[in-house]
Amino acid sequence: MLKKSLALPQDRENIKELTITILGNANSGKSSLVGILANPIFSQVADTILTSFGAELKDTPEVVPSEILDDGNGKSRNPVLQFIHEQKTGRTSSISYNYLVLNKGYKVLSFVDLAGHEAYLKTTIRGVTSSYPDFGFICIEKSITYITKEHIQLLYILGIPFGIIMSKTDLIPKDKIQDNLKKIFRLLKSINLKPYIIKSQSDLALANTGSVCPVFLMSNKTGAGFDKLIPFVNTIEKKPTKIIPNAFVIDSIYTVPGFGLIVSGMSGIEIEKGAELVLGPFSNGQDFDFIKVKVRTMHDDYRNFIDILKPGSRGCLCIKMDAAYKKKLRSGLVLAYKQENVAPVQKFRARIHIFQGTLCTITPGYSAFINTGIVKGCVKFNTVYSDDDEAAKQQKCIRAGNTTIAELEFLKNAYCLTPGEIFIFREGRTIGFGEIL
Repeated sequence: MLKKSLALPQDRENIKELTITILGNANSGKSSLVGILANPIFSQVADTILTSFGAELKDTPEVVPSEILDDGNGKSRNPVLQFIHEQKTGRTSSISYNYLVLNKGYKVLSFVDLAGHEAYLKTTIRGVTSSYPDFGFICIEKSITYITKEHIQLLYILGIPFGIIMSKTDLIPKDKIQDNLKKIFRLLKSINLKPYIIKSQSDLALANTGSVCPVFLMSNKTGAGFDKLIPFVNTIEKKPTKIIPNAFVIDSIYTVPGFGLIVSGMSGIEIEKGAELVLGPFSNGQDFDFIKVKVRTMHDDYRNFIDILKPGSRGCLCIKMDAAYKKKLRSGLVLAYKQENVAPVQKFRARIHIFQGTLCTITPGYSAFINTGIVKGCVKFNTVYSDDDEAAKQQKCIRAGNTTIAELEFLKNAYCLTPGEIFIFREGRTIGFGEIL
């Protein structure tokens, strides 16, 4: 579906931008929720909610106009879904960015709608790691599923604060809701989080402390809970530390008639229109090549043409490059001012941990798929050490619950990694995580 550019104030320096991922099992109302929040009419509704927000909140579904609420048949989710097969099945299978503008355009919330079905777990993991979110919401419907636990584990490992949304409260019996709350409370307490149901303004201050996980009871059909959710998201602060390479990391590649080659992604540097950059790494035997490119035009993540792309922002660059390399373009390549600013690697060391209860034993030669930021690829475990000392005796295997040091190698391409980045590795289901050393 073709989306229009987002109208924002001229003084872009004062605009606060936040990214929020929406996760949860299939049919839990994620896309319907995002469809309501991203509806242009809802921006005015949200400002009204923030203006009238009091110390003691009451359920006021009438604050959300019925024309933007869901009808129980997917009305609100259709503008969010990107493909025909998604609209036919009602099942999200891709990564979708949608926006809510608050405070007269000076606050923009980017909601990342992700897939909930297990078949698309790899897409969901990539959506979380590549969007560098500041916060996340996990939607729960009738029961706590395996995917619910997988999503909680994913956000917790990546250090992303999150909240819980108990959706479809108009359909689910109250005793079932209470049963689900008990189960999710027990699950959150097992990872040292304190679940707390948001009921009043005083709850917001408590919910923004590090160990508290806010819980919301909501319905996309009646509008219940939106008067609690909006004041909370208005208090979310930008995540202070995001480990992004000192470059623009390419996520997607397009060819647009009238413009030419377009690359989208996340920038860790400031890029100006007309800038001359280097693009790579392209494997060349034992070495890596970088080629010169020029930025023709660019626009931000809201489809507005800009002259400067700030660090920590997503955007699209129209670039001019050697045509011989166009077929070699891929996700994970970087654009930097100098080749010396990035360090392409085929092999790297990491501290890894295998989840307790995982039926997996890792030995040298074991292969898995990793996601770290925008980078994704298949790696092989070359060597496994017993501790931080490389000279220490090598282990023959790593079992569930173990933490150790390992040397890994990308099987196909080289990538630019940053020490301290967290990656998820999986073989079908998620097996463990690691930290690049």
